[in-house]
Amino acid sequence: MGYSPQQEMTLSEIVAMRKSGCVEEAYDAVREIYATDKSQAVKSVLFWTAYDMMNQYMTGGYKDEAELIYKALLRLHSDMTDTDRRAAAALNKASARFNPQHYQQQGDHNRLLGQWGEEVAAQYLREKGYRVLANDWKSKHRDIDLVCADGGTVVFVEVKTRSNSNDLSTPEDAIDADKMHNLRAAFYHYLHLHRWLDHPFRFDIVTVIGHLGDKEPAIKHWVDVGL
Repeated sequence: MGYSPQQEMTLSEIVAMRKSGCVEEAYDAVREIYATDKSQAVKSVLFWTAYDMMNQYMTGGYKDEAELIYKALLRLHSDMTDTDRRAAAALNKASARFNPQHYQQQGDHNRLLGQWGEEVAAQYLREKGYRVLANDWKSKHRDIDLVCADGGTVVFVEVKTRSNSNDLSTPEDAIDADKMHNLRAAFYHYLHLHRWLDHPFRFDIVTVIGHLGDKEPAIKHWVDVGL
């Protein structure tokens, strides 16, 4: 499928072109539109077609060209007001190819931020009268951030820590379907090992919004999230 600047194409047509494997043609087409239309819809299509081009260059061994697109993607992403977690995750993954040291530092920071968030959540729950029975309990490749007791009820707690609250407004934002499936398996494993299958139990989510070491992070507690 060819493309010339004289042709007018819709974003849907460009997306279809991209999905059909015509990556370079889709990239050229959306760049032509972006020259005069910098709406969020155009930026989103440009982001993903450019991401495809970056991967295509990498596969072909053109690392310099791929890195140029990667840097452009970083600028584009920072200018997008409706960015989603998938785009941020894609860029984070790509950063390992071009800046491994930064990627490692970012990974270390995220790990420390997560540990800090679990400590904050545990203290928060203790102050509410919960007993913390275990933290970072592992079931094979699955793990439970906190296991608590609220009276006679076993409470499994997932802790989500972020530097901002943009993507944690509901429990569904914090836990996707695959994560929930793995958590259920871990919960029943824990109950089985402790012979507590006859005990009432529930699932809570605690979100901690702040920066590492904040004295007063924003904390939100969702009680009895449906399993």
